[in-house]
Amino acid sequence: YAARLQRLASDAGRVAVPLPVGPVERIDPQAVAAALEQDPTLTHLALVYSETGSGICHDVPELARVAHALGRRVIVDAVSAFGALPLDLGALPAVEAVILTANKCLEGTPGAAFVVARRDSLEAAGGTAGSWSLDLADVYQLSLQPNAGPRFTPPAPTLAALAVALDLHLEEGREARLARYTANMRTLYDGVKELGLTPYLPPALQGPIVVNVRAPDAPTWNLQLFVDALKRRGYVLSNFYNTEQPSFRVGCIGAFGPGQMQQAVDAMGGALRDIGINRETAGNGGFFPLPLTA
Repeated sequence: YAARLQRLASDAGRVAVPLPVGPVERIDPQAVAAALEQDPTLTHLALVYSETGSGICHDVPELARVAHALGRRVIVDAVSAFGALPLDLGALPAVEAVILTANKCLEGTPGAAFVVARRDSLEAAGGTAGSWSLDLADVYQLSLQPNAGPRFTPPAPTLAALAVALDLHLEEGREARLARYTANMRTLYDGVKELGLTPYLPPALQGPIVVNVRAPDAPTWNLQLFVDALKRRGYVLSNFYNTEQPSFRVGCIGAFGPGQMQQAVDAMGGALRDIGINRETAGNGGFFPLPLTA
């Protein structure tokens, strides 16, 4: 999703300078500092907090502090992080905008997106947007008018559901929600290993939002067949992956706990058997040897 962020910025006419990060690496704050120091034309650091393509969660607060020390601003894609992972904007003055949605860790329904942005930045940005529908400065100015409302017909059911979801979030608390997601992740992570599969990330890098699992090294493996078999057992997975090697990904977020996650793991084992794969025939669980360098 960082690659998609780069493309969106480029399509909007901005000059996006990528900092290459390996698929199983967490962003190094020192590397970010070095890149910003070497190129004084860079004004913003754009980050994806929870990279669901791999399952890694980057240390956005620390990266924001690095950018602040060098006088740069930060834009955070927090779509799959907001509501669970820590993000104290009062302590991170470099963060200029945070993007989130009604679903994911807020546990609402899809259909609404939000931007938490600094007022001074919005007031200074008039006329610079490349899209009228996404002109946040214009949206902000409209919100200051008497009896202001949204410029487009709002998704009323989504917003009504979000109001309930926010009440439930307030009742549970962010820390408790993160702890529950983390417990879900550990149950899933350990459970797929018991099935003979291999998680995409090592434990030290695995985030609490999404676990990617390497595809079984078996001739009968087919992601769509697995998705269909799992659906017949009452569970739904995405039928695509973003990793370099074949995998499938499982969300750890939502209104459920470790016990229900274990039931999902058991269903995965049954779905694998349905397509002719068991612990023995899964081979090395989709482990792909990586070249060693001196």
